Amino acid sequence: MSKQTGGNNAADSQKKLRSSVKRSRPVESEEQRGPGSTSADPSESSSNVQSTSTGPEVEPNQSDNREPSASDDRIQSNSSVTSNSILLTKRGEIMPNIEYQEGGFFRVEIGDTLVERYDVLRYLGRGTYATVWMVKDDIDKKYLALKITKAFPGHQETATKEVDIWLHLQKDGQHPNIVQYIDCCDLIKGPCVHLALQFEMMGPSLDIAMKKSNQKFHLEVVKRIIRQILEAMKHIHQLGVIHMDLKPSNIMMAITNKNIEDFAIDQNKTHNQYYLNVTNPDSNIIVKIADMGLSRLAETVTEPTRPACSYSPPEGFLTYKRDQSVDLWSIGCIVHQLVTGDLLIPCSKKLDDEHYTEHLALMEDVLGPIPESPFYDDLHEKGREYFNNPVRAECDTSNATLRILSDGAVAIKSKKDCTQFTKLVLSFLKHDPSQRKKAADALLHPFLNPNSGESETEKDLKNQTSSDEPGTSTSHQSTSSSRQDRNDRTSSSSKP
Repeated sequence: MSKQTGGNNAADSQKKLRSSVKRSRPVESEEQRGPGSTSADPSESSSNVQSTSTGPEVEPNQSDNREPSASDDRIQSNSSVTSNSILLTKRGEIMPNIEYQEGGFFRVEIGDTLVERYDVLRYLGRGTYATVWMVKDDIDKKYLALKITKAFPGHQETATKEVDIWLHLQKDGQHPNIVQYIDCCDLIKGPCVHLALQFEMMGPSLDIAMKKSNQKFHLEVVKRIIRQILEAMKHIHQLGVIHMDLKPSNIMMAITNKNIEDFAIDQNKTHNQYYLNVTNPDSNIIVKIADMGLSRLAETVTEPTRPACSYSPPEGFLTYKRDQSVDLWSIGCIVHQLVTGDLLIPCSKKLDDEHYTEHLALMEDVLGPIPESPFYDDLHEKGREYFNNPVRAECDTSNATLRILSDGAVAIKSKKDCTQFTKLVLSFLKHDPSQRKKAADALLHPFLNPNSGESETEKDLKNQTSSDEPGTSTSHQSTSSSRQDRNDRTSSSSKP
């Protein structure tokens, strides 16, 4: 490990009525998090190249409803290749000097050379505990993403744990769908030691690509992306790791070496340019899982840390017990979002005591009542309060299968694909963690393998609500009215 000396100057939840918690389409934002996403302003993140971990998320996260609000027909089953395959994203502004303080962010200037080896070319963004820079290795002549962490003790511990996870994941070689961790070094300023993690250069996050691309993702491209996510998570889980922060902003899109070189010398000061064709069903789109900042070995994990709200399962709010099934729920939410362009369970921006109750209520409104039995032995105080709340009985318990089927029907033309999409999503979104489909099993699902021979009609699926739904449905409504209901609902709890 090398070292560099550098400049670093310087209301009661039980009384909340369920009727106020409704699902609505989120307003588009540009936040991104995780080895590359960050913001130019503490309250607003920019569209970046790489994604950086922002450190443990204990309190409700306010960034997870900043996802695409794409048009309902965003997925094309029979699209043609478009001539416009350029994705432009707004470049983040480098932080003002006031953000640099002892133990905080490490001061870096464009043109600096770190540890007499890495030439700083571009600012890529920042997260809660790190900034990310594009550098060129003077020895290997390669372009890298350098993630420089804060030096506060808590952040040092987080960074060290992240390095350990990366080394564990790569002990038997590099997986093609996981961002490559290369090395780390110390950057020193006075008594402060900042850890700098080096990663391969990637393109935009999947989050940014969905929000900023003027192209419609072809359904086959979407399926290919889902397969790659599952392959990566299969590998991560086989090595006994919980990712804990799986979401589109932590899934990076690979770009060519030529695109990276062009990016390095591009004089455009306001936008980044990438070459990504997502309309061609045969496009070789490659995605990679990033950001192990919240990851843990899966042996015994008991802590408040959980995924971002819109990707967190019920146990993330009810208990401190964490296992790999947390990631499986996140995958289900991501699959739904990739196909429909919408968050399945949007999150409010409120940071108060009501947020906890409101988000669980919204989860039940979308997917049906959450049973207490799978979590009973591990419930924390707020979890017990939630199940003892008599107001829970007022939640909307419409058929979850029809809800997901409705979402898919708008985006997918094929009835068979739509049916299988619904089954795949619901297989991850089981309230009982032990019942969620494993990544390895999901790779064999008919939605991703159309020649598997399995075929079900929409009518068949509707008759299987008891086995496919996360909770028990007590009322039903038509597919069209269900979607219209959710699109029309507005409330203070779901507004950004």
